[in-house]
Amino acid sequence: MALGGAATLLFLALRAANGYGDPGPWSTQATPLQTFFSFLRVEKYPPSLAYLLMTLGPALLLLGALGRAAAGTDGGPLRAPLRGLVALGRVPLCFYVLQWPAVHLCAWLFQAIAGQPIGWDSVNPLTLGSELPPGCGFALPVVWLGWLLCLAVLAPVSLAFGRFQQRHPEWRWLQRL
Repeated sequence: MALGGAATLLFLALRAANGYGDPGPWSTQATPLQTFFSFLRVEKYPPSLAYLLMTLGPALLLLGALGRAAAGTDGGPLRAPLRGLVALGRVPLCFYVLQWPAVHLCAWLFQAIAGQPIGWDSVNPLTLGSELPPGCGFALPVVWLGWLLCLAVLAPVSLAFGRFQQRHPEWRWLQRL
């Protein structure tokens, strides 16, 4: 928690000074919200110090808060769902490997339902260009629905793999997955 707080405060200080940490300075905009977004707009590639502090600081704060809640020191009714997240965190490679085919299958399913060409998003991105083929793509709520569908399928599979790992400690290589 202390490291996350320190990283977040350092981001705020560096960004407010508009100096070191990111090649693009922020500026006052027409509205306070636009100014806020200008303040948060930092370079991801190549990763700047401001970007790393802005992403890792709050992530460490959230990790610390969720860790305390999952351990039972606080959190109350959130304890069970958080323990489920901890269980998923024990099989990260399994979840990571399975998410690629799951996302593509979900995309193909949604494309078929919408009457779009199937698999256009699986071609070589260097030959596709930056434009979507005509009539392809989905609105953000549909993308969220696809994400939830994939999560609903992958979470139980990953949790089952975690239980399988626990039942077979003699298979040490499984602990790497």
